[in-house]
Amino acid sequence: MKYKVNIPYWDSGVRRKFEIEFIIEANSKQEALERAKKKFDSYEKNNFASWVRIMYENEIKIEEVKE
Repeated sequence: MKYKVNIPYWDSGVRRKFEIEFIIEANSKQEALERAKKKFDSYEKNNFASWVRIMYENEIKIEEVKE
């Protein structure tokens, strides 16, 4: 199954709220959420960013993508 996961976050570099969307293949919504969070967190590990991105976990939206 495919899920669309929208993660709202605060970017300290520009002091603004943004939202990023991932399309994730997973067996459940919970698995899709975990994979999307890993992708979100991997950005700071792969880039030497001097700013911080903080997700608003209580505002994350997950929906199944119909093909």
